[in-house]
Amino acid sequence: MDMIPGIWLILLFFGHVDGLSYEIDIYEGSNCTLNDGRLGICKRLPECSIKLKEVREGLRYSNAVDRCGFFNFTEIVCCPLKTLKHWNTRPAHIACVRYKNEVGSKTANDGDNVASGPRRWGILVGVNVRFGEFPYMAALGYRDTNEKNVEVIKYLCGGTLISLQHVLTAAHCVSNIQSRVPVLVRLGNDDLGTVIPDPLEIPISKIIIHPEYNLSTYYHDIAILKLEKKVYRSFLVQPICIQMKSLTEMNLSKNDTLTVTGWGATSVYGDGSTKLLKAEELRFVGNDECSKAYTDHRWIPSGLDNHMICAIDKNITRGADTCQGDSGGPLLIKSENNLTLVGVTSFGQSCGGPSPGVYISVHSYLDWIEKTVWSNDTDVV
Repeated sequence: MDMIPGIWLILLFFGHVDGLSYEIDIYEGSNCTLNDGRLGICKRLPECSIKLKEVREGLRYSNAVDRCGFFNFTEIVCCPLKTLKHWNTRPAHIACVRYKNEVGSKTANDGDNVASGPRRWGILVGVNVRFGEFPYMAALGYRDTNEKNVEVIKYLCGGTLISLQHVLTAAHCVSNIQSRVPVLVRLGNDDLGTVIPDPLEIPISKIIIHPEYNLSTYYHDIAILKLEKKVYRSFLVQPICIQMKSLTEMNLSKNDTLTVTGWGATSVYGDGSTKLLKAEELRFVGNDECSKAYTDHRWIPSGLDNHMICAIDKNITRGADTCQGDSGGPLLIKSENNLTLVGVTSFGQSCGGPSPGVYISVHSYLDWIEKTVWSNDTDVV
C-alpha cells in the first residue's frame, strides 16, 4: 500500500456482515511503551497533557517510539499511563453515578431513539438468580434455523450493558472461525424460555472489536456492541458500573470473592440453560499461579498476559465455573455493597476442572472503552 509521504496514517478498516458495520482502529487506543520504558496508551496529542506540554515548551520528542501515528492532521502519541484521569473524574465513573441517581427516568431528548420495553461458554453448578438481580445482563442473539428450516434466534453468548446504548462482550463472540455474528441483544428477562416479562430485543447497529484482537488467539478478547436504540433505565434494565480500580490496586483479601453469571451449559456436555444462573464465591488467582495451568496453551502462545484475570471456585469439591454458552458475560466483584464489572468471560481448560477460568480485565481496556462509549458528554447520560 502506498503511504502519504511524511505521514503515518492511522488506518481504519470497515466491513459488513448481515448489515452490521465493523470498525477496527489499528493504533489509537492501543497499548504502547515509551522510549524510557514506561507503559502508555496511544492518544491524540491534545488529550495527552504531558506530551502537549513538551511540544509547547519546545521539548519535541525525537524518538519514533513515543509516536503512534496520525489521525487526519492530529498526531497520535504514546501517552504515559500516569497522566490518565483520576478514576472519580473519568467518564465511566461519572456515567455510573448518573445511572444510580436516575433509575427509571427517560434520557432527555431521546425521542424515538429509545428502546421501549473450545472458547469459554456457561455456569456449571450455578444457582438461579432473583428476579431483576442482574439488570445489566445481556443475551446475544444469532440467526439460525430449526429442524423445520425455519429461521430462529439462538442465544449463544452473554454480554453486559455498560451504557444506555452499549454492551460489552468477548471479541470471539463476534469474530470467530465459525463466522457466527450476533444480530440482536436481549435485555430485561432472566428466562430465555419465556416472554414474561416482555423482554427488550434490540438490533445491533455496530460491532467494535478491540484493534489488537486476532481470532487465532485469546489476547485482547473484548468487543463493544452499539445498539440501534438507547434503552430506558428501569428495575429490569440498568447499566452496570465498571470497577475503576484494578484488582491489584484493590488489595484483595481471601474474603473477597468474585461472581459470574450466564445462560451457559450446566454440565460439561450439556445444553445451555434457559434460566439465568450465577456462581458466587469464586476466588482471584494470581497470574503466576494461573500460568501453571496454561503452559504451552495453543490459544495463548505467549502465555497469560496482564490483561487477563483468573478465577476459580473457592469450594474445590463444588467446582462452580463458567461453561459453554457463557462467553462474553460479566465477572463481578462487590464494591461498596454493589457489584461492579471487572472482567469479561473469555476461555478455560474444562468446565469445573482444577484449572482456573480466564477473563479479560475490563480495567486494562478502560481508556479504549471510554473513547468508544463516552466520546462526548452527551453520551454519559
